[in-house]
Amino acid sequence: MNTSRQFGNIRSLAIHCTYSRDDNEPANRWMGNVWLTVMGITVGNRVSSGVEHIGIAISALSDLGSRTGTRANSQLQNLDPRSALNMVMSAVYDDYYLGVDDDRDDVAGHEVLPYITGQAFDGWEAMIVEVGGSERFIWRHEGEDSVESKELPIGSLQAAAEEAHGWLSMLVRTNER
Repeated sequence: MNTSRQFGNIRSLAIHCTYSRDDNEPANRWMGNVWLTVMGITVGNRVSSGVEHIGIAISALSDLGSRTGTRANSQLQNLDPRSALNMVMSAVYDDYYLGVDDDRDDVAGHEVLPYITGQAFDGWEAMIVEVGGSERFIWRHEGEDSVESKELPIGSLQAAAEEAHGWLSMLVRTNER
């Protein structure tokens, strides 16, 4: 039987999780799907191709959320969403980087997906750039030219990820007893 959970604010950014409880495994190894909704738009693989240990995606999103406050880059802030996402993906994955090599590590730090999120977000690309009191979440399916972009309150990913990671950590501790 699958169980569903939601973390964060459905009006801005939420993490969703469906999973099959297995009392023979720690909670972080339960099989299921993890995906995001950004202002109601699904980002991630809700279908069976995205089934994996839920702890992989939740832990990766928690790590990414903890980086809130470090993603203010004036170069990315001034680019249109498509160009900004192309630059971030180039900084992370391309041998030939679109920007200046001196800023490659800083630009790469804006990546959100695919990062190390596992199958939950295979085929997705996303980034965050912070602008004042907000974070611009930009995403697309890998290989597509068009992008989606939404302005969210700063810390939206962090809040949802902390809530999800706290829930999972509590289950793991409970299951270890």
